[in-house]
Amino acid sequence: MAPLFKLSIYTPGETIFDAQVSSLCIPEESGYLGVLAHHAPLISTLKPGKISFKDEKGILKTIPLAGKGIFEIANNRVIILLD
Repeated sequence: MAPLFKLSIYTPGETIFDAQVSSLCIPEESGYLGVLAHHAPLISTLKPGKISFKDEKGILKTIPLAGKGIFEIANNRVIILLD
């Protein structure tokens, strides 16, 4: 099993996802960014596209992103804030 990290996805009104994942692919301003456990710290903006990740059971999940947002990667955790 691949190492896990915490993924939290929030909008102003709700928590969309908050659990451990093994991989993440997000639409960053300069293209899609792949994230695995122990990724280097990073803060950047998101553009419209798809957020996809594999949960702790290895099941691929996708969340469409119509607007923009920001994300932070630090301490084996990814926080995504969507508008």
